[in-house]
Amino acid sequence: MRLERVSRALVALLLLAGCPKDGADAPSITALDRATHEPKLPIAEGAHATADCNDCHGAFDTFTRFDCLQCHGQAKTDAIHGGNAGYAWDSGACLSCHPQGKAESGPHTAFPIGEGTRHVDRTCSRCHIGATRQEFSCLECHAQPKTDADHSGMPGYAYDSPQCYACHPTGEAAEHNRFPIGAGTSHVDRTCTGCHTTGSLQGFSCLSCHPQAQADPEHASVPGYAWESRKCYECHPTGEAAVDHQKYFPIGQGDDHAGLACSDCHTVPGQRPIVTCNVCHAHPAASMAAPHAGVGGFDSASELCMRCHADSQVDRVAAHLPFRIGNGTGHTRTSCLACHPQRRADKAWAADFARARVDCLSCHRRVEMDDQHQGMPTYQYQSLTCITGGCHADGSKPGD
Repeated sequence: MRLERVSRALVALLLLAGCPKDGADAPSITALDRATHEPKLPIAEGAHATADCNDCHGAFDTFTRFDCLQCHGQAKTDAIHGGNAGYAWDSGACLSCHPQGKAESGPHTAFPIGEGTRHVDRTCSRCHIGATRQEFSCLECHAQPKTDADHSGMPGYAYDSPQCYACHPTGEAAEHNRFPIGAGTSHVDRTCTGCHTTGSLQGFSCLSCHPQAQADPEHASVPGYAWESRKCYECHPTGEAAVDHQKYFPIGQGDDHAGLACSDCHTVPGQRPIVTCNVCHAHPAASMAAPHAGVGGFDSASELCMRCHADSQVDRVAAHLPFRIGNGTGHTRTSCLACHPQRRADKAWAADFARARVDCLSCHRRVEMDDQHQGMPTYQYQSLTCITGGCHADGSKPGD
């Protein structure tokens, strides 16, 4: 055994000590203790604090060689490292991945390397090129010419591993599709850390560039405004100044929807095109169904609300004259969209109620109309002629 050989050497040295000598005293024998062993493998505390020298070095005649496999059996170790790229049941490989002599603290939470990730097949040593797992390099795989080209025009970019990790903490290519920062946008020249100030790309701040003294006066008439980053994003999901809301839906002073907070109608943060009317206008008969009793095909879906109420309010049935649609007429409870199926040019979500855009032909088929209008010299099978030719201006047949 190793200790027996060391004992014989000590005896020989003691005998030599009694011999005459010239010059300086020979140095005393030195050996690693648990504290000085730290640079090689920490054993002063932790899992190896109770290990004996022979447990790791006993099979060899030099302390530069070691064996992990006597204690760490293959069956258990293989199972623990299942799916671990580059794993081998080998002492050198053990030290390479466990230079501190510690088991991994759990999943590779600081950087995803599991199934389905971009780095699933990378060995530990491809990224961890130093003696400690806290050190890493991205540059072994990501060559500078391609990386520089991929990041051309990106403020704050540097070909540097910590910078790579700062912008790609999941190891995936950044797709900034939740907030436009490309050419032509207001934020094209911002560095990543200018907005992501917390070290996490999920966290962001608008306030360092948009001071409260400026933002408060600009939003003085906006209900529900708050100088808070997530509120900023709710109303400005593209990073641009808010559009002129009157152009799309009137909410100014004196309008039916004046005073409502943005979130009352825009209930999905960051998705301004999605509008909900039902928060305030519920479906029960006492609220919406009763006022729409004369409207065929009524439904409380917000999309349908906006088809008819794109300007907040449409005229009541009584105001539909001269074309009558009230009780007792031929068009009672006909769906608004049956006669007004076309959409407006300025608001694609809205029905076009302009008289020139009305449609009579979807219900009044040509074969029947041609037959019923035989001998009428002014007859034309056209919607606008139907209601402006003097025959059906009020929606009824002549003589009714």
